[in-house]
Amino acid sequence: MLDISFGALFQISIWLCVLFATISYTKGVLRRFNAVISNWHQFIDYIPFTPKEFYVAVQREIQEKKIPHLRFSLITYRQGGLFSQGREYMRVQCKEYIFDVCAAPCASGFFVSYWMGEESDPIADFWKNMPWIGRYFRNRPKTFFELDNEAIFKELISGSIKKVFTELSSLKGSRIIPETYPI
Repeated sequence: MLDISFGALFQISIWLCVLFATISYTKGVLRRFNAVISNWHQFIDYIPFTPKEFYVAVQREIQEKKIPHLRFSLITYRQGGLFSQGREYMRVQCKEYIFDVCAAPCASGFFVSYWMGEESDPIADFWKNMPWIGRYFRNRPKTFFELDNEAIFKELISGSIKKVFTELSSLKGSRIIPETYPI
């Protein structure tokens, strides 16, 4: 029979917690952007404005909506590998919801895109990655309140981005072709 003392079991459990915390940290915090909820992009054949002009106009438009807990920041994503050139995005964040907005020249034209997702939570990631009990944390569905907050935030921010894009583009004398959606 195995003779394991309480102290040895405690030490093993501490090491397991450290291992799972490390896994959670690697999978969660380093990824920062958990899952893509929505994205949008639009391209035009000319360059109507600079990315900075677009970011300032979008920030002004969104601030007029007086959304609580809203933060703006600029982040850089690499275009490819570690040593590739970086592309600057404007991050709009409200609690755990994130919009990363990109405005940049591309070929002979210009594009604007956004990616909406949720921010990683290292504590939640830790519990979700625990064996046996993690499945109870992973499988909790969002409440109607959480789904409503997500939908309204998405509608407010995406509407502001599209409005500013259309306004700034039309100031330069060209009309944006409206998006078509499948039925």
